[in-house]
Amino acid sequence: MERIVNMREATSQLSKLVALAQKGESVTITIRGKPVARLMPIKPVPVFGLGKDRCPPVPWSAFAPMSDEETAEWGLTPVARNTAIEAVRKPIDPTTLLAVTRQMPEQSEDAGAFVRAARDAERY
Repeated sequence: MERIVNMREATSQLSKLVALAQKGESVTITIRGKPVARLMPIKPVPVFGLGKDRCPPVPWSAFAPMSDEETAEWGLTPVARNTAIEAVRKPIDPTTLLAVTRQMPEQSEDAGAFVRAARDAERY
């Protein structure tokens, strides 16, 4: 059922009108006999997923990496931590690195200008 009230009545009885809307009734507010607003019940938003409203939230610790023991329990092989490369890295000799970089020619422009030119050439 729809109820029609004027602005004065709506301002003085707003809490009662909101209660009517919660119960499912529609309330139309008028000014000088012309409808200007409507209070309506809001349909609940459906929750997707089975039992989503009944499941407890998952703690962030559940997303932590597994220990080697947990990995073995699941029948998985442990992976190297913090790197995609499983091999041991060789140390870099600073004198050899300096000798190699001294043989390289100097750039004619700074790195920022070089990257901008390459980016713009590909884009346009």
